Amino acid sequence: MPLCGGFGEAREADEEVQAVAQAVRAQVEDRLGHAAEVFEVKSYSTQVVAGLNFLMKVQVGQDGACAHVKAHLPLPHTGMPVQLMEVAHGSLDLNSPLVPF
Repeated sequence: MPLCGGFGEAREADEEVQAVAQAVRAQVEDRLGHAAEVFEVKSYSTQVVAGLNFLMKVQVGQDGACAHVKAHLPLPHTGMPVQLMEVAHGSLDLNSPLVPF
């Protein structure tokens, strides 16, 4: 059970979350220091705030390398785009648990 105000359970990716990830792809690649070989969200979790925070496990390498990406989708009335918050990478792979950081 998620904490009140915390991230919910991880679930399989869908088109909506893939679109959120694509909106911040260039910024994620800048933080990785290279272009991603693939850029596919494998799982994600959300947190309701003044908008929606997404915590996503994104496969970035053919070898199964992953990055954990946190992005914020502001409320629609603001007209603001998706904003990259944080990226964790390094020794993460497809088996790494998706946990808030």
